Amino acid sequence: MVSQVNKTSTTALRVRTNPGSRLLWGSIGETMTMASTTQPSIVEDCRTPKRRLDVGEFQIDGEAVLLDRRTNAMHFLNRTAWIVWSNCDGVFTRRQMSQALCETFAVDKETADMHVARVLEQLTDSSLLGDETSE
Repeated sequence: MVSQVNKTSTTALRVRTNPGSRLLWGSIGETMTMASTTQPSIVEDCRTPKRRLDVGEFQIDGEAVLLDRRTNAMHFLNRTAWIVWSNCDGVFTRRQMSQALCETFAVDKETADMHVARVLEQLTDSSLLGDETSE
């Protein structure tokens, strides 16, 4: 049940325990690469992402795991991704999520913004978020 960890120079990867399992984003402090170099816009900063209510949340061996009940896929989250996911309640804005990462990890706003954007992109690509609303 426990997945193995393989470290690379860019991110920590989890070996899939089933075809739908994946790790969402590397933690702050690791070297990171991004497919997109665009920064979140002011409009995006005011968006309030909301997680799907049918996604299960569990802790396994101290690691956060999301279970997508629609696809039976498991998604392993590190601390950074967990903070973003936990704040996807339809109330917190992307800006507030970024601020939470700044305070938790003592990083600059640009780094936090990049991580929030990337985690939200991965959560969206995995269909774990519902519709976002504007403040």
